[in-house]
Amino acid sequence: MLLAIPFSSFLIGLILGHAALRRAGPEAAFGLFLMFTFGALYLLWRETFTVGIDVFVYTLAFWGVAVPAALATGIGALLGWAEGAGTPARAEV
Repeated sequence: MLLAIPFSSFLIGLILGHAALRRAGPEAAFGLFLMFTFGALYLLWRETFTVGIDVFVYTLAFWGVAVPAALATGIGALLGWAEGAGTPARAEV
């Protein structure tokens, strides 16, 4: 059951990275990647200045949610770029 959270975080990041690059362009995918990366850095910062059992919570959130989401967003964006050679697939109106 504990593996469901990192797996879903990775899967959602993978889908978001791919969809953002293909639909909105590289700026959106890079923005998502930065959001997840800064979230991971914030959790790491909070972990270093926290004492007690809360360190365990920040560690689990860092390694189990934020890091897989950031890595998967980058991987999903790379897969989306490789699939469409970096050109966004925008709908023609």
